[in-house]
Amino acid sequence: MAPGGGTFRSGETHGAEVITGGTTVVAGAVLGHVVARGGERPVTAPYEAVLTEWLVEDGDPVGEGQPLVRLEPKDAQ
Repeated sequence: MAPGGGTFRSGETHGAEVITGGTTVVAGAVLGHVVARGGERPVTAPYEAVLTEWLVEDGDPVGEGQPLVRLEPKDAQ
């Protein structure tokens, strides 16, 4: 979920590799950032999971609490 309102930026914007569908991510992995006037806040994976789908694209405006990505818990597989 978006940690605040602003503009979503994928990892590619920060020189990191873009995480695609089917990728396993560890808890705390930075998936992207939300950029606003007050700075930028990381979007992190809350638990180990498989990223199944992005719900936003780089440059999309987002609101606080908005779902940004669909994750399937690693335990569920």
